[in-house]
Amino acid sequence: MISQAEQSALERRNNLARWRIARFFGTGGLCARYEARDNRLIQAGYIVDWVAALVPEHTPEAIATRFVLSAKNGGFGWRPFSRRVARLIDLDSYAEPAPFEPAKYSLRPSVLQVEARWWLMRATRTTWVEWLLLEGLPVPRDLIGVTIDHEATPAAPAAPGPAVKQLSRHLEEDRDTDDSGRGDDPRDLRAAAIRVVLGNGKNPPHNCSWKEFYGLVRKAADVPESGPRRRGFNDQTIAKHTRDIQREAGDR
Repeated sequence: MISQAEQSALERRNNLARWRIARFFGTGGLCARYEARDNRLIQAGYIVDWVAALVPEHTPEAIATRFVLSAKNGGFGWRPFSRRVARLIDLDSYAEPAPFEPAKYSLRPSVLQVEARWWLMRATRTTWVEWLLLEGLPVPRDLIGVTIDHEATPAAPAAPGPAVKQLSRHLEEDRDTDDSGRGDDPRDLRAAAIRVVLGNGKNPPHNCSWKEFYGLVRKAADVPESGPRRRGFNDQTIAKHTRDIQREAGDR
Protein backbone atom coordinates (compact mmCIF):
# COMPACT_ATOMS: atom_id res chain seq x y z
CA MET A 1 0.00 0.00 0.00
CA ILE A 2 1.41 3.37 -1.01
CA SER A 3 1.46 6.37 1.26
CA GLN A 4 -0.65 9.46 0.76
CA ALA A 5 2.47 11.40 -0.28
CA GLU A 6 3.31 8.78 -2.90
CA GLN A 7 -0.28 8.79 -4.12
CA SER A 8 -0.21 12.58 -4.47
CA ALA A 9 3.08 12.45 -6.36
CA LEU A 10 1.71 9.78 -8.73
CA GLU A 11 -1.46 11.78 -9.35
CA ARG A 12 0.56 14.91 -10.01
CA ARG A 13 2.81 13.06 -12.49
CA ASN A 14 -0.21 11.67 -14.31
CA ASN A 15 -1.82 15.10 -14.48
CA LEU A 16 1.36 16.59 -15.94
CA ALA A 17 1.51 13.82 -18.55
CA ARG A 18 -2.14 14.34 -19.55
CA TRP A 19 -1.65 18.11 -19.76
CA ARG A 20 1.37 17.71 -22.02
CA ILE A 21 -0.36 15.15 -24.25
CA ALA A 22 -3.18 17.65 -24.80
CA ARG A 23 -0.74 20.51 -25.38
CA PHE A 24 1.37 18.55 -27.87
CA PHE A 25 -1.13 16.31 -29.66
CA GLY A 26 -4.62 17.64 -28.92
CA THR A 27 -6.89 19.88 -30.96
CA GLY A 28 -5.11 23.17 -31.50
CA GLY A 29 -1.94 21.76 -29.96
CA LEU A 30 1.63 21.99 -31.15
CA CYS A 31 1.39 19.29 -33.82
CA ALA A 32 -1.88 20.70 -35.12
CA ARG A 33 -0.38 24.16 -35.48
CA TYR A 34 2.52 22.84 -37.56
CA GLU A 35 0.06 20.80 -39.63
CA ALA A 36 -2.03 23.90 -40.29
CA ARG A 37 1.06 25.60 -41.72
CA ASP A 38 1.67 22.66 -44.11
CA ASN A 39 4.88 21.85 -42.24
CA ARG A 40 3.95 18.85 -40.15
CA LEU A 41 6.24 17.29 -37.55
CA ILE A 42 7.57 13.86 -38.52
CA GLN A 43 9.50 11.40 -36.37
CA ALA A 44 13.00 10.35 -37.38
CA GLY A 45 12.09 6.66 -37.25
CA TYR A 46 9.40 7.23 -39.88
CA ILE A 47 11.84 9.11 -42.14
CA VAL A 48 14.48 6.38 -41.81
CA ASP A 49 12.01 3.64 -42.79
CA TRP A 50 10.62 5.76 -45.63
CA VAL A 51 14.02 6.47 -47.21
CA ALA A 52 15.19 2.87 -46.75
CA ALA A 53 12.06 1.65 -48.56
CA LEU A 54 12.84 3.95 -51.50
CA VAL A 55 16.45 2.87 -51.86
CA PRO A 56 17.10 -0.63 -50.50
CA GLU A 57 20.90 -0.20 -50.57
CA HIS A 58 20.52 2.35 -47.77
CA THR A 59 19.81 0.23 -44.70
CA PRO A 60 17.73 1.69 -41.85
CA GLU A 61 20.69 1.23 -39.52
CA ALA A 62 23.01 3.23 -41.78
CA ILE A 63 20.50 6.07 -42.23
CA ALA A 64 19.84 6.19 -38.48
CA THR A 65 23.58 6.37 -37.78
CA ARG A 66 23.94 9.26 -40.24
CA PHE A 67 21.05 11.06 -38.54
CA VAL A 68 22.52 10.71 -35.04
CA LEU A 69 26.01 11.74 -36.16
CA SER A 70 24.56 14.72 -38.00
CA ALA A 71 22.65 15.83 -34.89
CA LYS A 72 25.77 15.41 -32.73
CA ASN A 73 27.88 17.51 -35.09
CA GLY A 74 25.58 20.47 -35.66
CA GLY A 75 23.69 19.25 -38.72
CA PHE A 76 20.43 20.46 -37.15
CA GLY A 77 21.93 23.55 -35.51
CA TRP A 78 22.29 24.44 -31.83
CA ARG A 79 20.18 26.54 -29.52
CA PRO A 80 22.05 29.65 -28.29
CA PHE A 81 24.14 29.10 -25.14
CA SER A 82 23.31 25.40 -24.96
CA ARG A 83 24.02 22.06 -26.58
CA ARG A 84 20.40 21.43 -27.42
CA VAL A 85 19.59 20.59 -31.01
CA ALA A 86 17.82 23.57 -32.53
CA ARG A 87 15.80 21.99 -35.34
CA LEU A 88 14.71 18.77 -33.62
CA ILE A 89 11.75 18.55 -31.26
CA ASP A 90 11.17 16.02 -28.48
CA LEU A 91 7.51 15.51 -27.62
CA ASP A 92 7.85 12.07 -26.04
CA SER A 93 9.52 12.72 -22.67
CA TYR A 94 6.24 13.77 -21.02
CA ALA A 95 5.90 10.41 -19.26
CA GLU A 96 9.41 10.17 -17.81
CA PRO A 97 9.55 8.61 -14.32
CA ALA A 98 10.63 11.98 -12.93
CA PRO A 99 8.69 14.42 -15.13
CA PHE A 100 9.85 17.94 -15.79
CA GLU A 101 8.22 20.62 -13.72
CA PRO A 102 5.77 22.98 -15.49
CA ALA A 103 7.61 25.39 -17.81
CA LYS A 104 10.78 23.28 -17.46
CA TYR A 105 10.17 20.83 -20.31
CA SER A 106 12.64 21.58 -23.13
CA LEU A 107 11.19 20.86 -26.55
CA ARG A 108 14.71 20.89 -28.00
CA PRO A 109 16.51 17.62 -27.18
CA SER A 110 20.03 17.21 -25.89
CA VAL A 111 22.52 15.06 -27.79
CA LEU A 112 22.09 12.35 -25.15
CA GLN A 113 18.35 12.29 -25.77
CA VAL A 114 18.90 12.00 -29.53
CA GLU A 115 21.34 9.12 -29.04
CA ALA A 116 19.08 7.30 -26.58
CA ARG A 117 15.80 7.62 -28.52
CA TRP A 118 16.67 8.87 -31.98
CA TRP A 119 13.58 7.32 -33.59
CA LEU A 120 11.27 9.54 -31.51
CA MET A 121 12.91 12.84 -32.45
CA ARG A 122 10.71 15.04 -34.62
CA ALA A 123 11.48 17.70 -37.21
CA THR A 124 9.35 19.68 -39.63
CA ARG A 125 8.73 18.42 -43.12
CA THR A 126 10.91 21.16 -44.63
CA THR A 127 13.74 20.41 -42.20
CA TRP A 128 13.74 16.78 -43.33
CA VAL A 129 13.77 17.83 -46.99
CA GLU A 130 16.79 20.06 -46.38
CA TRP A 131 18.63 17.42 -44.37
CA LEU A 132 18.07 14.72 -46.98
CA LEU A 133 19.29 17.07 -49.70
CA LEU A 134 22.48 17.87 -47.79
CA GLU A 135 23.07 14.19 -47.04
CA GLY A 136 22.58 13.20 -50.69
CA LEU A 137 19.71 10.88 -49.73
CA PRO A 138 16.51 10.44 -51.78
CA VAL A 139 13.66 12.80 -50.92
CA PRO A 140 10.24 11.11 -50.78
CA ARG A 141 7.88 12.89 -53.14
CA ASP A 142 5.20 13.29 -50.48
CA LEU A 143 7.62 15.38 -48.40
CA ILE A 144 7.74 17.99 -51.15
CA GLY A 145 5.28 20.79 -50.49
CA VAL A 146 4.69 23.93 -52.51
CA THR A 147 6.09 23.68 -56.03
CA ILE A 148 7.41 26.16 -58.55
CA ASP A 149 5.44 27.10 -61.66
CA HIS A 150 7.37 26.13 -64.74
CA GLU A 151 6.98 24.30 -68.01
CA ALA A 152 7.22 20.55 -67.70
CA THR A 153 10.05 18.95 -69.65
CA PRO A 154 10.21 15.42 -71.03
CA ALA A 155 11.27 12.96 -68.37
CA ALA A 156 14.93 12.03 -68.63
CA PRO A 157 16.25 8.53 -67.91
CA ALA A 158 16.85 8.04 -64.22
CA ALA A 159 20.51 8.39 -63.29
CA PRO A 160 22.44 8.75 -60.05
CA GLY A 161 22.98 12.34 -59.01
CA PRO A 162 22.65 14.84 -56.18
CA ALA A 163 19.46 14.57 -54.19
CA VAL A 164 18.52 18.09 -55.22
CA LYS A 165 18.34 16.92 -58.85
CA GLN A 166 16.00 14.13 -57.82
CA LEU A 167 13.84 16.71 -56.06
CA SER A 168 13.85 18.92 -59.16
CA ARG A 169 12.72 16.01 -61.32
CA HIS A 170 9.87 15.31 -58.88
CA LEU A 171 8.76 18.94 -59.08
CA GLU A 172 8.70 18.85 -62.88
CA GLU A 173 5.80 16.41 -62.68
CA ASP A 174 3.61 18.93 -60.84
CA ARG A 175 2.53 22.49 -61.48
CA ASP A 176 1.76 25.27 -59.10
CA THR A 177 1.93 29.05 -59.18
CA ASP A 178 4.03 29.93 -56.13
CA ASP A 179 6.27 32.68 -57.45
CA SER A 180 5.57 35.04 -54.58
CA GLY A 181 8.86 34.64 -52.71
CA ARG A 182 7.00 34.63 -49.39
CA GLY A 183 9.10 34.51 -46.27
CA ASP A 184 6.89 32.25 -44.16
CA ASP A 185 8.14 28.80 -43.24
CA PRO A 186 10.20 27.85 -46.34
CA ARG A 187 8.34 25.04 -48.09
CA ASP A 188 9.67 24.70 -51.60
CA LEU A 189 12.69 23.90 -53.69
CA ARG A 190 13.83 27.51 -53.72
CA ALA A 191 14.04 27.66 -49.92
CA ALA A 192 15.83 24.32 -49.77
CA ALA A 193 18.37 25.42 -52.38
CA ILE A 194 18.98 28.73 -50.57
CA ARG A 195 19.57 26.93 -47.27
CA VAL A 196 21.98 24.50 -48.95
CA VAL A 197 24.07 27.38 -50.34
CA LEU A 198 23.96 29.28 -47.03
CA GLY A 199 24.96 26.07 -45.26
CA ASN A 200 28.00 25.83 -47.53
CA GLY A 201 29.25 29.12 -46.11
CA LYS A 202 28.07 31.57 -48.77
CA ASN A 203 26.46 34.54 -47.05
CA PRO A 204 25.70 37.52 -49.31
CA PRO A 205 26.73 40.27 -49.29
CA HIS A 206 29.33 39.51 -46.58
CA ASN A 207 31.56 36.92 -48.22
CA CYS A 208 30.17 36.66 -51.75
CA SER A 209 28.36 38.89 -54.20
CA TRP A 210 24.63 38.58 -54.78
CA LYS A 211 25.33 37.73 -58.44
CA GLU A 212 27.47 34.76 -57.41
CA PHE A 213 24.86 33.69 -54.85
CA TYR A 214 22.01 33.75 -57.40
CA GLY A 215 23.99 31.45 -59.67
CA LEU A 216 24.84 29.04 -56.86
CA VAL A 217 21.17 28.81 -55.78
CA ARG A 218 20.02 28.09 -59.33
CA LYS A 219 22.78 25.51 -59.71
CA ALA A 220 21.84 23.83 -56.42
CA ALA A 221 18.23 23.59 -57.58
CA ASP A 222 19.26 22.42 -61.08
CA VAL A 223 17.53 25.45 -62.63
CA PRO A 224 19.01 26.96 -65.84
CA GLU A 225 20.10 30.59 -66.05
CA SER A 226 17.39 31.32 -68.62
CA GLY A 227 14.19 29.85 -70.02
CA PRO A 228 10.75 29.02 -68.61
CA ARG A 229 12.09 26.80 -65.80
CA ARG A 230 13.76 29.85 -64.23
CA ARG A 231 10.39 31.17 -63.01
CA GLY A 232 10.51 31.37 -59.25
CA PHE A 233 14.30 31.67 -59.36
CA ASN A 234 14.81 35.19 -60.69
CA ASP A 235 17.32 37.40 -58.89
CA GLN A 236 14.72 39.50 -57.04
CA THR A 237 12.80 36.46 -55.74
CA ILE A 238 15.96 34.72 -54.53
CA ALA A 239 17.19 37.90 -52.82
CA LYS A 240 13.89 38.49 -50.99
CA HIS A 241 13.58 34.87 -49.88
CA THR A 242 17.23 34.80 -48.75
CA ARG A 243 16.81 37.94 -46.63
CA ASP A 244 13.70 36.44 -45.05
CA ILE A 245 15.62 33.26 -44.17
CA GLN A 246 18.58 35.27 -42.82
CA ARG A 247 16.21 37.39 -40.74
CA GLU A 248 14.46 34.28 -39.41
CA ALA A 249 17.82 32.74 -38.44
CA GLY A 250 18.82 35.95 -36.67
CA ASP A 251 15.62 35.91 -34.61
CA ARG A 252 16.16 32.41 -33.23
